[in-house]
Amino acid sequence: GESAYWVLLGRLYLETGGLQDALQSFREAIELEAENPDAHYFNAIALERIERPLEAVESYLEALENAPSNSRMLVAAVDVLIGADMLSEAERILQEHRGEFNDDAAVLHLSGRLAMMDGRWNEAADELEKSVLLDDSDRWTLEDLARAQIAAGRTQACLSTIVRLEAVVKDGDRNAELLRLRGRCLADGNRVREARTTLRDLVNLHPEDVQGWIDFGLVCMAVEDYRHVLRAGQRLAVLAPNRFEGYFLLGHAALRNRDLESAVKLFARACEIAPERDEPQLALGMTHELRGEYGQAYRAYASLAR
Repeated sequence: GESAYWVLLGRLYLETGGLQDALQSFREAIELEAENPDAHYFNAIALERIERPLEAVESYLEALENAPSNSRMLVAAVDVLIGADMLSEAERILQEHRGEFNDDAAVLHLSGRLAMMDGRWNEAADELEKSVLLDDSDRWTLEDLARAQIAAGRTQACLSTIVRLEAVVKDGDRNAELLRLRGRCLADGNRVREARTTLRDLVNLHPEDVQGWIDFGLVCMAVEDYRHVLRAGQRLAVLAPNRFEGYFLLGHAALRNRDLESAVKLFARACEIAPERDEPQLALGMTHELRGEYGQAYRAYASLAR
């Protein structure tokens, strides 16, 4: 009918960027047929684009009221609230409508994401596992699930999720993000030697990956592979000279070689770059102590208590 015509016209305006004309068209459609869910839904999209998030949420919920089985409306409303950093309101609205969508992969994914943002890792992993059971082809749900499983300490389950991700992502076994996830999962599960092998693959395949070199260097420190701690530190000093991690790793390699003078200089440089971080201050204090420089050690430790 006529309402559908105005919705179509509004969508054309949306496509071409005529947002005010789009809003006017959707208003016409709603006046003619207040129960038209599409009119409310596309009206909400237009409101989002002109940065009126709360009105957009209202419009999405109107759409949901008129199409109660359409989870897309609920997901959109909650997404806007997450974007506006109104997490408790997002949680409230999701819980209010959750009952109708217990078997909806997108709603379960959203519920898992909210639990992750709140640090409820076990709950997040449970919700995301349910979502993946319903649809295991969505890369972003699988990535969120892997992260939640790492944080919840579910190492074996996480490794299985990464295998599924490798099947979904192009060049999955060479993908930097997936290698990083696998490395972190193994490291957090105390399987540090396997983590080192995975992260070595990561930096060999992606030699410019700063975070990869940081993770690799730290895992090498954990297994006392100081030859590669040195290599990671050298690479980071070139790739990311204004990050502290390269100098921190080089300092530990120097410490291992009993070159205390270089270690002090390197840890001091790391402290200079990242005065807010405890690790370099601690290492600097310890090295001063080893050199018998107790006053300087005290000063380094004192800045930790700030």
